Amino acid sequence: MIVEGTPPERAGGNDLGVFGRRVGGAGDAGGAVELAADPTAFADCSGPGGVIEKSGTQIAWNRVAGRTTDGGFSFAYDHPQLGGVDRRLDHRVFDRIAARTDRDTRAVESEFHRKRRYVAYLRREGVTGFQETFEFLADLRADEAATVDRVRQPATRRGTADD
Repeated sequence: MIVEGTPPERAGGNDLGVFGRRVGGAGDAGGAVELAADPTAFADCSGPGGVIEKSGTQIAWNRVAGRTTDGGFSFAYDHPQLGGVDRRLDHRVFDRIAARTDRDTRAVESEFHRKRRYVAYLRREGVTGFQETFEFLADLRADEAATVDRVRQPATRRGTADD
C-alpha cells in the first residue's frame, strides 16, 4: 500500500493507494485507488480511473473508494447484501487478494461480506475506541464462532442494556 505523495515511479510495486483528507483539523481517509503496472489493467472498469506517467513509467489506477458529500464512503462495488439491486464489481481487489492467497475470488468476496457485518455490528454498538476494537478482533481471531454467537445475542443478554 502507498500513501499520498508517493512518486509514481515507486508506485508500480504497490496494489493500493490511500489518499488523506483533512476536515475540521482532523485527518481521515479520503479515498483509495488500486494500482497496476499494466496500463490496460482496468480497461473494463466503468468507474473513474486512468493512467499516470512520469519519467517513462506508466501506472494504471482505478478508484476503489471515495468520500461522499455527506461524509460516507462510496465503493466501486454493488451487491444485494450492500443494498444494491445487482452485483457490480468495478475493481480487481478481490481477484488480486485471491491470486495472492491461493483462494477463489468468491471466497474472498464472501469473507469481505462477513467482515463487513462485523464492522456494522461495531458501529451499531457504538464501539469506536482502540481498546474495544482490539479486544473484539482478538476474540474473533481466537474463536470466531463463539464471538459470532455472542454478538448475535440481544444487548440485554450481553449485559449491555441500560437499566
